[in-house]
This record gives sequence, C-alpha cells and structure tokens, in this order.
Amino acid sequence: MKKISVLIFITLFFSCKQSNEARKPIKQITVEQNWTDMQKKLSKYVTFKLTADLSVLTENERKMLPILIKAASKMNELFWFEAFGDKNQLLDSISNEDT
Repeated sequence: MKKISVLIFITLFFSCKQSNEARKPIKQITVEQNWTDMQKKLSKYVTFKLTADLSVLTENERKMLPILIKAASKMNELFWFEAFGDKNQLLDSISNEDT
C-alpha cells in the first residue's frame, strides 16, 4: 500500500509540471492577409456554360427535363431553408461581393 501511495504521489508531482509551450501567444492574422487568401481561392474557379446533347434523348425523356429542373429548383429552395432559414436575408447580409 505504501508503494502505491508513493507511486501515485510521484506521478501527480511530475504530471502537474507547468509547460512553457502552453503559454505561447497565438499568431494573429490580419484582415488583409485573409483577403488575399480569399482572392487566391476564388481565382481557382471559372464561369462556364453547361451544355448537353439532347439529340440522343427520346421524346418522353425530353418532356421530363423541365419537370426534373422544376423539382431540382424546389430541392434547392428546401436546402436553403433547412440550412440557413431565409436565403435572401443571408445573402443581403453579405457585404463583400466576392464572398
């Protein structure tokens, strides 16, 4: 019993040592640096026109396309509502156009 008490005491003694590494200040990043990072990330993307060859589709498949697009639009609205609530309120609160 005495050996266990001594072992516990020694373990607690060494585990309570203060570490100098925990006291290092956090590096602060300026807003300008964030802005340039955002510009770098945005420069990876380009705008393009999405096209498809519809000649291989049957007449019924062509009739289905507007229905599927309408369903996708509703799903997009539901996503925005579920994720953020009012989509327009969120988009209006963004002051930076690039964001």
